Amino acid sequence: MIDRLAELTDRWLRTRSEHQVSCHARNGSGRVCLLITPWDLIPHNQEMDMADDYSTNLQALYYQNLSAKLGNPTGFQIATGSMQITDQTTLNQVADSVPPLDLDASFTGNPLNSYSGNYGNIINGLMQPDKLGTALGSAYLNSWLDFQKANATKLDFTSQATLLQSQRVLMAQWGVMAAIPTGIVQNGQSALQQIQDNPVNVATTLWAGAGGGPYGFSPQSQNIAILFNNPASLSFSIDSLETKTNLQNTWAKGSFGVKYDLFSLGGSASYDTTSTNFLSKGFNLSFSCRSVTAQVMPLQNGEGFSVAGTQYKPWMNKSALQSAYKNKNDATVWQRSGDWDNYFGGRGTFQRAITAIYLADDVSIEMSSEYEFNSSDVTKIEAAAKVGLWPFFTAKASGGTTTSVGHDGNGHVTMTTTSPKGVPVLLGVATDSLANLMK
Repeated sequence: MIDRLAELTDRWLRTRSEHQVSCHARNGSGRVCLLITPWDLIPHNQEMDMADDYSTNLQALYYQNLSAKLGNPTGFQIATGSMQITDQTTLNQVADSVPPLDLDASFTGNPLNSYSGNYGNIINGLMQPDKLGTALGSAYLNSWLDFQKANATKLDFTSQATLLQSQRVLMAQWGVMAAIPTGIVQNGQSALQQIQDNPVNVATTLWAGAGGGPYGFSPQSQNIAILFNNPASLSFSIDSLETKTNLQNTWAKGSFGVKYDLFSLGGSASYDTTSTNFLSKGFNLSFSCRSVTAQVMPLQNGEGFSVAGTQYKPWMNKSALQSAYKNKNDATVWQRSGDWDNYFGGRGTFQRAITAIYLADDVSIEMSSEYEFNSSDVTKIEAAAKVGLWPFFTAKASGGTTTSVGHDGNGHVTMTTTSPKGVPVLLGVATDSLANLMK
């Protein structure tokens, strides 16, 4: 029991939920710890263990089948919960997430750990040759930087050459408007030429030009609809949960970070028995959809675009990030010792990134069971279906999604979830390590 508690405690901690662990001394017998969470992680009876075993095996089989049908993507991670990619904001939200070391993740809401957030902190923590400071002097440097930031829309980030030219023009305007001596302006323009060869200078200019976001990722969301002009057909079935599926050889060593049952994301004690019964006897699942793959990348020089009236500017410079990654704790590269480990080390916040998203529409999921439910249980299942079923937990009528529950005279239940064409649902993502991406 102690080993089981330790296993579940570790799983909960990996979800990084904002809950509490309360530990108290107990005379002569060590410490007693109580996890206060919205679901009960502590197995207090065999039935709950069975529910966990069945649902974990279902999650593993779903992962295994879906990954295989998608071509076993590098670092594949299934999306748990409903996420419909219908606009640029939601696409960016997913692509900007730094994936945890789990085979699943929830992408609803703004990411707590983001690519853009880590990148910005890293770039601002790197050493830069102070050629502008030398050329302008402390009396004029801050004036120029403030002027450039206030007029960032006048900079042309199409290429380094166009950026340099637009900066030189802008500096000339600064000289006139702020009454800067001609010699100082000329020195500054010469310094701009020199710093263009330094990727950190380019990176900080791009970052400042993005003006605090929004930070965009390619592709443009309207291109998703074009991908669905030529989708792949995907289908599989699961007809037994009796044999445990071993995913220890996967990139995340078989770890799942989100607890659930068939009827509630996060798991619910009130549905443990119903979920266990449904999965325990004659369970069958059939899954089909149309699927597409979209490679995702942060916007770099020349890659800005406008979607629905929102301008997404280039903000990322790969050369600068590569330099940071390849020069571990180098005092000529990093302003602060130890920062490399804070971002890229074993417990760092920026170890992986999302490289592709896998989307589906025209989804059909049918789950049936040979367990004989009574009328009260059927009513309970029908109520749960209205707010969504595993694996998407999409509320009925959300984005055209429908759920239905049918049963025969013996109480055998069939649950069906469908979503229409034209409403892309996130199936999962491909991820890769920074070690590979920064080569």
